[in-house]
Formats: sequence, structure tokens, C-alpha cells
Amino acid sequence: MQIDERALSPDPEIRKRDHLISVAFDEIRPEIEDLAPSGFSLLVNVSLRGYEHFECTYPISWQQEYEAKRYFVLDPILLWALFKTGDYRWSGVPIPDFRRFMRKAAEHGLKYGACFCRSSGHHHSLISVSRADREYTEMEMLRISEIATELFMKLSRGDLFTNAELQVLQCLAHDLNVKESAAKIGVSESAVKERLSTCRKKLGCRTNYHLVALAMKKNLIS
Repeated sequence: MQIDERALSPDPEIRKRDHLISVAFDEIRPEIEDLAPSGFSLLVNVSLRGYEHFECTYPISWQQEYEAKRYFVLDPILLWALFKTGDYRWSGVPIPDFRRFMRKAAEHGLKYGACFCRSSGHHHSLISVSRADREYTEMEMLRISEIATELFMKLSRGDLFTNAELQVLQCLAHDLNVKESAAKIGVSESAVKERLSTCRKKLGCRTNYHLVALAMKKNLIS
């Protein structure tokens, strides 16, 4: 599956984060490739606004058709993954395939597959794998589930910001000032300022405005 790719960002911090995700995935890439002979797709911190990282090895013919015909708006696997977590075979997704999307995918060798989705706040991350010969076995499902859990825990947004820092960022994203944020969270204004200072250093931002804008662009807050 493929969704519209975001334009390449010139922001060095975003490129750095994207590189870190790629490096982390490279550690388990060989095993995923063995388990997904028809290809796989990886989406990190995806929401209705977009995603932080995307990679796909499905057949080029399918990727081109998917993008040209905007299949992402009716892809039952992607739609399910945006709102649910867990592990499931494509054949078990309880969303009606009105446009015969899965039949079209099968024409490109994507006959059987499974999706492994994890959630972090308002964002989901997922690995979707496919093969042409048979359904995934229980042992294969368990192994890919372990891989997905380990990978997405490593890439958790908490690795960049603490929960306390995310709280403050979310308040500013909702147009609250420092005083209002402190009152909402139940901490002192100085504590809010200190958290914002730490966040600015982590993302290399000089102002809170730039900080919040960049955090939203990176899908770290909503």
C-alpha cells in the first residue's frame, strides 16, 4: 500500500530523524524481506495528516497504480490500521472491500498479507507484509509481531520527548500560553518554561513558535 509521499524536507533535524528510523529498520530488514516475498510497507507515526517515515517494496506497477488512482482513500487495510492496533491478516479485516481493492492488489502478486499496527498517542505505526502463495502461519505472525513491537518501541516518540515535555508542547499546539499551560497541567510556569527550553534544544529551535511548528510537522504532536 502507498499513500501520497510528503515533499522532501530541507530541515536537517527531520532528515536526521528519518535517517535514524532507516538505520533502526535496517537491523531487521533482512528478516522482514524473507517473511515478505511479495514486499512490505513501513509507516511510522502515521495519522490523517501524514506520516513521519514511509518505505515500500511492493511491486512498482502496484505502487504506481495505487498513487495514480489515489487508492489510499479506499484501502481497507490502511483505513483499519489508522484506527486500530494489533496484528491481523488482510483477509480478517472487517471492512467491506466495495471497490474490490484487494482483488486489484492480488493481480500484482499481493494475494495474502498481514498488518502489524502499534499506537502512540494520536499516531499509529505499522508494518504490512505480503506473499503470493499462502496465508501467514501463526508462527510467522508471532515473529513479525515481536519485530514490530521491538522496532516501534525503539522509535517511540518518548525517545525524543518525555511525556511531561509532550504535555507542554500539546498545550502550546492548542494555543495556550505558558501561564495557561501551567494551570492546565498543574505545574509552575517556571517548570513549563524549563520543559520548553529543553525541547527547543532537542530540536534546535530558537522560538516556541518554531518548536511547535516543527513538532507538528514531524507528527510528534497533533
